[in-house]
Amino acid sequence: EQIISIGTNDNSGTQVTLLSSETWLNISPLSGTIPDNGGSLSVAISADASTLTQGVYNAVVSVSPAEIYDAVVISIELTVAQQPMESIYQILYSTTSDRQNPLELNGASVTGDLYVFVLPESGISTIEFYFDGVLSSIERIAPFDLQGGTSLNANPFDTTLRADGNHEISIVVTQTNGQIVESTVTFVIENNNGCIPFPSQFEGEEISSLSCALVRVALPYSALFGSNQPSIPAGNGQATGFTMYMPRDDGESGYNPVDLLITADNELELIARVNSWQGSQNNHVNALGVGIPLPDSEMKSTVTFKLPDVSPNLGEKACLFFGISFRDYIMLCVVSNGNGETLQLVYEIQDVPSTTNFDLIPNIDPSTRLITLQILMTPLTNTVTLLQLDESTQDFVVITILENVEPNWFSKDAAGIDITVGTRSYTGIHVTSSEMTSSVAYLVVSFEVEAVIVPVPTPQPGSNEEDFDWFTTGSGSVLNPTAMQFGPDEKLYVASVFGLVNRITFDYENQDQLI
Repeated sequence: EQIISIGTNDNSGTQVTLLSSETWLNISPLSGTIPDNGGSLSVAISADASTLTQGVYNAVVSVSPAEIYDAVVISIELTVAQQPMESIYQILYSTTSDRQNPLELNGASVTGDLYVFVLPESGISTIEFYFDGVLSSIERIAPFDLQGGTSLNANPFDTTLRADGNHEISIVVTQTNGQIVESTVTFVIENNNGCIPFPSQFEGEEISSLSCALVRVALPYSALFGSNQPSIPAGNGQATGFTMYMPRDDGESGYNPVDLLITADNELELIARVNSWQGSQNNHVNALGVGIPLPDSEMKSTVTFKLPDVSPNLGEKACLFFGISFRDYIMLCVVSNGNGETLQLVYEIQDVPSTTNFDLIPNIDPSTRLITLQILMTPLTNTVTLLQLDESTQDFVVITILENVEPNWFSKDAAGIDITVGTRSYTGIHVTSSEMTSSVAYLVVSFEVEAVIVPVPTPQPGSNEEDFDWFTTGSGSVLNPTAMQFGPDEKLYVASVFGLVNRITFDYENQDQLI
């Protein structure tokens, strides 16, 4: 509704009558008197769009005064936007792939495999499915399943690949008439599948909200902040890209999602709080990492931090770590000294730390404040190399090399390792503050772990080394093997820790195999 004031240019009074050209335009009052001495008549004009469809509409209001004054025409334009439609679509789930006995997903507590789909199916062109705000799939043919499927069977949505807690699934339905309809449901995943490795060096502590089978990652690995990547969630429910958090020894959780946020640029923001991860006092929070498949090969982990625009107070740290527990680790940190930053190595063995300071490679672009740290892990020689990227040359520069690192840090001895985790070696990030009231924010721009390809040396001509024709072939998925033996039938029998015996038939002519 809008109020207009009608007056005369000579400040005289007169009678006026108002008339609308369209029935959807309401005028009140339809007539009245403009008072003498420069007064005005207030008129309310409003529109009733209840019978109108989306579009632009025009009308005129005629103001007809009495006596000597000319009539006035007022032009009116009304824009009717697309009306939000109340969703007629239900987001349902079944515990069987044939979609039988469907239940409302909204408000449900769920576990295990779900078969999520939308009804009714008629009049739909496409459906976009979003899980926790991230596009998960697009379906164009009925039945409309979250994970796809056939007319007879839906594909499962495995909730064990997601963290326990509150989640949402949204749909954006494009109807065959072009109308857009949206709907969102919230539900709770309650698998109680947090990972407490056994046996382990963590003495019964939880190291992840994910299942243990998801803690160790396959290489190459890149943290995809804000994606559907199975990982520990940030405070806004989005993926952090990390699969574990380092526990602590005071009975409190080492994970606080409130201080983790995925930004609009898909970067991970960590709030630095006062805590200690050094010596016998371990009350650290959000030391986030991933399990790595050592000792399979030499590998490197790399992180790029965006430092605060203004150098924070003395003692703030942003670190990259490698280790096996909160008592045994190597950590390379960029540390604020109050006037800038330095590098610091923390090398802790059985709660006994040693620290060494190094000069920071100074070529940091002040406009971006990015710094990239790297840890190179070499199980063959039991060495760990710490590096920093020189931003001017884009080459990594060695800060220091640590020799004679304990072999168990590279997961060389499988005894004492939970077989579902498959490693005791972890690498990740940690930030900390020195001020009780600090809320310094560090951004993680990227985090990656990759294997280092070591070239095979070529024998020199005339050397004593024999030349062999080597080839490598895969043997499929034989998990957790414990023993193997060729049988009299020329087949290879491989036993797993779970009691399964795999029989492998080799096709020597084609260099192939069948399990």
